Amino acid sequence: MALTIQLFPALNGDCILIQYGEETGQEATILVDGGCGKSCKRRLHQLAEEYKENKKQIDLLVVTHLDSDHITGIYELLSWEPFEPTIIKKIWFNIKPEQQSKVEEGLLLQNQSTKISMEQGIQLDTLIKGHRIPHDSKILAGHKESIGGATIKVLNPDAKMWQEFYDNPICDTKKETKIASSNDYNEPIGKLEGLPFEGFVTVSNRSSIAFLMQYQMQNFLFLGDASADQVVEGLHKLGYSKENKLDVLCCKVAHHASKHNTSNDLLEIINCQDYLISTNVTSSGRPSKECLSRIVLLSSKPVRFYCNYDMTKQGIFTKEEMDAYSIHFITQEKISMEDLLNGKESTE
Repeated sequence: MALTIQLFPALNGDCILIQYGEETGQEATILVDGGCGKSCKRRLHQLAEEYKENKKQIDLLVVTHLDSDHITGIYELLSWEPFEPTIIKKIWFNIKPEQQSKVEEGLLLQNQSTKISMEQGIQLDTLIKGHRIPHDSKILAGHKESIGGATIKVLNPDAKMWQEFYDNPICDTKKETKIASSNDYNEPIGKLEGLPFEGFVTVSNRSSIAFLMQYQMQNFLFLGDASADQVVEGLHKLGYSKENKLDVLCCKVAHHASKHNTSNDLLEIINCQDYLISTNVTSSGRPSKECLSRIVLLSSKPVRFYCNYDMTKQGIFTKEEMDAYSIHFITQEKISMEDLLNGKESTE
């Protein structure tokens, strides 16, 4: 196994399992977020039981930010009575020391609104401390770490954004929380092509941990719900630009393919054909055709979207658009590095 990426069925959230290194004797596992919903919860419990039985460990658990569609599954896993905390070596979960206080026991994470509950984060922090799992609570852009033969470089948040979020934990605006009654799937690509990018991103999402993973001379982007401008800034600091593009084997599209998180500037400094989309079709219009169209139109080669829910029957693109732009939706929960490399070779 060179590397596999699994997109668990996390409803409108993220729950991503990255496993690699078995053939080199440096087997490693990174889990990113815990999603929400019964299916995702069941998969996390199965994973925990498997690792406990086989005396394996998750080398790193990344809780990208405090939104319930990312945090709920982790809270429920650590609250689960059979859970064995020694299966997790370390957790990245940003929370300020003065907010790490004990809260009323037994309060569950049920807030599905767009407002951010700092209380949810405090509950999770309390569980982490109770289990004595090593925990880094200030992971910022520029942090670099080697895990099992892979190098992880954090792109977001920076210190300013980290401070801004924890100074304003409840953040809500009309533009950020407007719920769409329909999607943009009936709009033709030609019309969407001319739309200006509008980066309306909540403070919570802007605080999301986003990182570049480098393994066996390949690059993988995991962008959480981060904003495009901050990811671009993080990549600039690593030396990448429109003139010196980053070759990316696959990119987890930020914020479940919201139209507000993937900009032209971001797409113009990466070379990528394979994009991972973690979401079902939501009432807020995700995945957005505007976002997917921007990716397709700014790619020099045919684009493949790997999805954990079937998008082929959703009518996002017409058959004529799919054919004209060589767009492919692939419903595949577990994606191997070989899948990505073979797909890349077939279009070169």
